[in-house]
Amino acid sequence: MVEKDEEPVEVAKRESYEEAGLTLSNITQVAQYLASPGASTEEVFIYYANADLANAGGVFGLAEEGEDIKLHVVDTEDVFTRIDKGDICNALSLIALQWFRIKRLQG
Repeated sequence: MVEKDEEPVEVAKRESYEEAGLTLSNITQVAQYLASPGASTEEVFIYYANADLANAGGVFGLAEEGEDIKLHVVDTEDVFTRIDKGDICNALSLIALQWFRIKRLQG
């Protein structure tokens, strides 16, 4: 959630660290859309960023928010296979990963 006087990109940085232990760099906004137009004013922001995944893994999240998030690093081609098989079925992930797939194909 975006707090008062906070920019969405700052939320992306904060949440990436809190929920995955990752520090982001070279952040670019990919998309911004209404989650459920007509029913809600909730906006979703999708960003692409660089992060060092060499030692990524573990359990993250804030205890006071009841978070227990296990980080998994997945090979890019495995993710694309999972999309094609229908294993990934939420809009936010599909939008972000299909964008990434197109960018990789474009070189």
